Amino acid sequence: MNPSPKGFSFRTFCLLLVVLGVLLRFTALDHKSYWHDEAYTSLRAAGYTIDEVNQTLFRDRPVQVSELQTFQQLKPQSTIQDTIRSLAVEDPQHPPFYFLLSRAWMQLWGPERVAMRSLAVVLGLMGIPLIYVLGRDLGQETRLGWIAAAIYALSPFELLFSQIARQYSLLSVLTLASGWCLWRSHRGAVGGNPG
Repeated sequence: MNPSPKGFSFRTFCLLLVVLGVLLRFTALDHKSYWHDEAYTSLRAAGYTIDEVNQTLFRDRPVQVSELQTFQQLKPQSTIQDTIRSLAVEDPQHPPFYFLLSRAWMQLWGPERVAMRSLAVVLGLMGIPLIYVLGRDLGQETRLGWIAAAIYALSPFELLFSQIARQYSLLSVLTLASGWCLWRSHRGAVGGNPG
């Protein structure tokens, strides 16, 4: 029996699962409601504070959608310091890196929900090759890398994280990257071959 056709078909199957996971990340980005936390991501990235929103909007009168959407766009003359200050003053449990990335993304692509969610898609896609490399290196076999990549690509949690304008996909990518770096450094420290 020749092992190469089996290996090729296995890789092809895993690659098809990965491609499916990639396509699913881009599916229906504009059809889901922009939920509470995503609105706060845009608000923080744009440099606004909740206090500014309250002072402007909530004055015992009906609020128009266009008034709410003002706070989902970059604050005029704001800087990254406004984004950091908004988090530091009102939401200090969140590290600012994702919100700064979102701000830059908003400047490049606009404040629309598809544009804001596409940052999470890009970050989620970065996790696929990272988990492939981590799985391959941990198992010392490319087959395990392909299995890990296919599972990650179709993981319901990772698909969800890759479609919402929150920092979860960044957290996944940073966790995978730090895990891979830790493994490489451990293998080098004990005298093993890190590659």
